[in-house]
Amino acid sequence: MNIKFEIPEGAYPPHIYDTLRAEVATAYIQHEMRKYFPSVHDEHVWSSINSDIEDWFQKTMSIRDFWNGVHGMAMGFKLQNGMMQNITAENVAWRKEDFPVSELHFGTDQSHWTGVETLSAREILDHYSKGGINEENKEMFRAHENDPVIVLRKKRGEEIHNSIYDGNRRVSLAILDAREKVPAYIGEYMSEEWKPKNFWLPTSFLMDIVENGELASDYDATLNILKKFITLSRSGEYELRERVLVGKNEFRMRLAKDIFGA
Repeated sequence: MNIKFEIPEGAYPPHIYDTLRAEVATAYIQHEMRKYFPSVHDEHVWSSINSDIEDWFQKTMSIRDFWNGVHGMAMGFKLQNGMMQNITAENVAWRKEDFPVSELHFGTDQSHWTGVETLSAREILDHYSKGGINEENKEMFRAHENDPVIVLRKKRGEEIHNSIYDGNRRVSLAILDAREKVPAYIGEYMSEEWKPKNFWLPTSFLMDIVENGELASDYDATLNILKKFITLSRSGEYELRERVLVGKNEFRMRLAKDIFGA
């Protein structure tokens, strides 16, 4: 028997319902889906799939299922560490614009195709303007070239970089094509502390902590880590109380009592 867990309207902090954050996540899912079904070439089919994915947020899925699903794809398939935290962080504001390629920094070393040991797109552009563009490299990055990239303004030492969070290949192609701008979602910290706050803490993550804590027979460690993690996320606190620590399991019941006094 399937049990439906109802979620009251407004159960989570307001920014978790933000449509632009959901748009960033939706664009990421749409881009990734094409990678997983490379034999599908019909654009009418992809148009239908993209339309269905756009309906996930608040139409065909609950808020919980949507953000948990994004986490599952980002981490389960790609180990996109920090993706969910930054998209859903209360102190990160998002916008969409055509962004100058020269102002971007790669998140990982791109010397395997550029021959330049740098993370700066500007330095790679300079390299190609002097030595010409290698046409053979273009086809590696041609697919999905117009999908928006995801960029996070990050602090490295004393410098602030526009770091490519997702879209290294798309930016690589823009460099090879000598394009000045790429469509991008830009995330920017709005607090003095440059780390995400009050983000979505996946329900499955909390469930894993509880399940593995019980398997390890380590109640104290499980209790302490849950108490710490829910201080990072009000939505995570709600999920732990209303979805994870439920039922008649003694281990979970004891945790619920010691954390929430229930």
